Amino acid sequence: MRHVVVSAINLYAAGPLTIAREFLSAARDSAAFRRGEYRITAFVHKASLFNDLRADGITYIEKPASRKNWLIRLFYEYVWFNRWSATQNVDTWVSLHDVSPNVKARRRMVYCHNPAIFYNGKSTLWTWRNDPKFELFRLFYARLYAANLHKNDRVIVQQQWIRDEFAARFDYPPERIIVARPDAIRPTQPPPAPNPSPSQGVTLIYPAFPRFFKNHEVLVEAMKIIAAQPPPAGEVNLELTMSGQENGYAKKIVGMAAGLRDIRFVGFLSHAQTLARYAHADAMIFPSKLETWGLPLSEFRETGKPIFAADLPYAKEPLNDYPGVEWFDPDDAPALAERLRRFAQTRQVEAAPVHVEIKEPRADHWVELLRQLDLA
Repeated sequence: MRHVVVSAINLYAAGPLTIAREFLSAARDSAAFRRGEYRITAFVHKASLFNDLRADGITYIEKPASRKNWLIRLFYEYVWFNRWSATQNVDTWVSLHDVSPNVKARRRMVYCHNPAIFYNGKSTLWTWRNDPKFELFRLFYARLYAANLHKNDRVIVQQQWIRDEFAARFDYPPERIIVARPDAIRPTQPPPAPNPSPSQGVTLIYPAFPRFFKNHEVLVEAMKIIAAQPPPAGEVNLELTMSGQENGYAKKIVGMAAGLRDIRFVGFLSHAQTLARYAHADAMIFPSKLETWGLPLSEFRETGKPIFAADLPYAKEPLNDYPGVEWFDPDDAPALAERLRRFAQTRQVEAAPVHVEIKEPRADHWVELLRQLDLA
């Protein structure tokens, strides 16, 4: 029986945790696992996060200290895992959190989903004060990605453009990089969408946690321009999913929007609440400068409603062939204001669908990914 190790000691919440849960769920349900072809040891932050995924043949080992600081995390990745794997006869090691550990295994895989190194915005004193973790990621994550990368038999990423970046930056063979769109990032059908009353104007929603690369500033600046113009300026309403109390960036955005009645801060929304909110929005606007995938884009496109999206690589694949997308420069507030003003008048977008051809190797769901890793 083959011994498969899944390392996910740094995944504890949100999308990254979902990736770990979906991977282990698919492996547990695979025909090869049920036939007893391999057993799994899963290194996790907290075993209770996987209570519903327990099964004979899966052993969960907790390493909660890994999140205390990076020195402990790197000790596990480069020292402890090496010592442990030397005695375990590991066939396949799958790292689900970016770092390629120093381990002894017949085959090695790494799933890379942190996009920090691809952010090309400027560092400022403000960003260092308010989001130093992200700035440190920008500085050091490229080195972490590069360490041991070429020892992997496969690298897994979520988009074609990230594969291209990995191949170019790290000189890693693109034919060994799998573009995977697992079930975890498939769109979820939102509730049926009612038709808002035209007298209410148009409402746009931007569902994003407040972090500086989410680029809420361009929306506030555009709304200021609209508010300063003669009617029908007031017909554009914007909903932001923050309260202003989340962090320093949120306070900054609320301060910038002071006096703008057409911006509503609706606070944090659960996933179900967000999907319900889509039903009452006329369009989504998404100015973020950095995403791994852009899950809200995938979800909102299921409504068939217009989407204003930043003209950046990450947005092209979630909106592949979508007929209702209008692209905009995420740094040009005056141009965006004019586009939104026009939308308020016509309820039409200047649609510009794009087609992205995903090259092989690719996987459209977890089963296909497991098949390519010889774990199906």
